[in-house]
Amino acid sequence: MVAYSVEKLMTQTRRLAKDYHETTGQSLPVTAELARFDAVRLLGLTPVTGESLVGVDAISDRWQKGESILIKGRVIFTNEIRKERLGQLNYNGTWQRVLLVLFNSAYEVTAIYAVSRNDIDSWLSESKSKRATMTVARFAKMGELAWHDK
Repeated sequence: MVAYSVEKLMTQTRRLAKDYHETTGQSLPVTAELARFDAVRLLGLTPVTGESLVGVDAISDRWQKGESILIKGRVIFTNEIRKERLGQLNYNGTWQRVLLVLFNSAYEVTAIYAVSRNDIDSWLSESKSKRATMTVARFAKMGELAWHDK
C-alpha cells in the first residue's frame, strides 16, 4: 500500500479541477473538501471527524473557546462576486460560526470570511423571503476577513 501526502493530493485535485473546468466549462464537486482542508490548514482549526457533531466541520478557539465551525467554499471564476451565491446552510447543525473559503479559477484560496450564527440568524429574520439566499458579497460584507492571500 502506498501512502500519499494529503497536501500533495490536494494540489493535484486543484490542478485537475482547474483543467476540467477550462476544458468542459463544468465544475468538479471538490470545492467543499478543498475548503475544509484549506480552512483547517490556514486558520489552525481542529477538524471534526466522523459524526460526533452534526453539521460541524471544525472546532476553533480563534473567536470563542471550543466554537463549532461550518465551512463552505465557493470558486469565483470571474471577477463578479456580487452575483455569486453562498451554498445552502445546514440550520439543523450545531455550528456557531460559518467560514466561507473563496477560491480563484485555479482553486487557490484568495480569502476566508467568518460570520457568527447570530449574525446570520439576524439577517434571516430581516429577510423578506423564507428561502433567503445570501450572496457571497453580502456574506463578506457582514463578516470578518479571517485570512487573505497577500
